[in-house]
Amino acid sequence: MMEWAKRTDGVIFVAMTMLLLLLTATGHTPGRSASIVLLALGVVLFGLPHGALDPLVAQRALDMHSAMGLLLFVLGYALIAAMYGFVWRWSAPVGLATFLCISAFHFGTDWEQRGRLLTRCAYGLAIVTLPVLHHASETQHIYAVLSPAAAERLVQFSRIVALPAALAACLAAVVQWRVRRSDLLELACIVAGALLLQPLLYFSCYFCFLHSPRHLLGTARAEGLTTAKAIAGAAAPATIAPVVFGCIFYFARSGPHALDESLLQIVFIGLAVLTVPHMLLQAVAHTGQRQRESGRHLAVGDA
Repeated sequence: MMEWAKRTDGVIFVAMTMLLLLLTATGHTPGRSASIVLLALGVVLFGLPHGALDPLVAQRALDMHSAMGLLLFVLGYALIAAMYGFVWRWSAPVGLATFLCISAFHFGTDWEQRGRLLTRCAYGLAIVTLPVLHHASETQHIYAVLSPAAAERLVQFSRIVALPAALAACLAAVVQWRVRRSDLLELACIVAGALLLQPLLYFSCYFCFLHSPRHLLGTARAEGLTTAKAIAGAAAPATIAPVVFGCIFYFARSGPHALDESLLQIVFIGLAVLTVPHMLLQAVAHTGQRQRESGRHLAVGDA
């Protein structure tokens, strides 16, 4: 299963992007309400599982194998998520701005093995900011649902950053053409999707068919999960919990006939509060991995 996934890494994203571009060109794209529902379903089915293996990552990175250690990790993870949720409640502009910055950095890790930090940041910034170049009003409307006070300023800032970031990312992909040829094709689909697709469809396609599968399979390989059944079994508990909380919050806030805006807020703010502890854990795990590799190199050198 892992060998097949490695061979098809990025292929499904490219195929889905082309399909959506074809549907857009022929006028068969879903409306805004349907796009929000598709986004929510995509996040549940494909997005959340890529962070649901964090307990396994914590066991390895933090050398934590007891039931009490796992409980403390879950409580700490939830506390960090709740703290960021309070930040968003205290100041939605701060919450949205930091979430976009965090997302740009995190999305850049999709190409973690392909270049320097500056290159990865260019990829991430391009992914987040490019939609404003052709869909400024739609992007601003999405931002306004999340933070009315910050929407216009964030769109203006994105307009300044988008083109330089995209050019830097394209230059990096061209330079690395011989080493990783698929990068240029993936980036071409990202640029085309950002400029031509509805922003919600573009984000759904990238997040669900490139970012999430790439991170999920990368983590699964690191944790020794080699079959779809093993990955699903490990990811299911941590996927179901946020879905249940999201549904409770959704109906408590919006009633049986919830508005599109409520669902959009729950999806994006929910992703935000889960992304912060997820990224912190990834940083700890990567730091530990580098230290172990450095220790092995020193041991070999001494020998």
